[in-house]
Amino acid sequence: MRFATHGRMLFALLLAALPASAQQSDKITLADYMEWETVSNPQLSPDGKQILCARRWVDKQNDRWESSLYIMNVDGLRPRKLTDGSNPIWSPDGEWIAYSVAEPGANLRIVRRRADNTGSEEPIADMPAAHRIMPLSSWSPDGRLLLFSLP
Repeated sequence: MRFATHGRMLFALLLAALPASAQQSDKITLADYMEWETVSNPQLSPDGKQILCARRWVDKQNDRWESSLYIMNVDGLRPRKLTDGSNPIWSPDGEWIAYSVAEPGANLRIVRRRADNTGSEEPIADMPAAHRIMPLSSWSPDGRLLLFSLP
């Protein structure tokens, strides 16, 4: 039953991300595309109280996609932006979030930060700019190591 509730909430988030004109028509226009937003990689916190996800949208000024991390209570209340980045993953104890940060023309960084958004980013790894997707897989059970692989 708990999964069904979370599934309905995530579906509502995804539907809300669609531009209004795309919800009413079977064709997507360039204007629709420029307003498009997606929600990806939803992650339930280890204690089951929060959902972490990435929000991706078109940056019209710079003609590229951007991504930010958002966190909210499982009931959908208190959605708030944590930071810019993508592909978040919770540590086993729920104290940390690891994610990727990609600056245009720069290396891809894997960083971590406290889930309560206190403190600053702590670098974990730097990869050449050719690797644009963070291939995070999982944390070690004790939360000290982060497993990832490169394509």
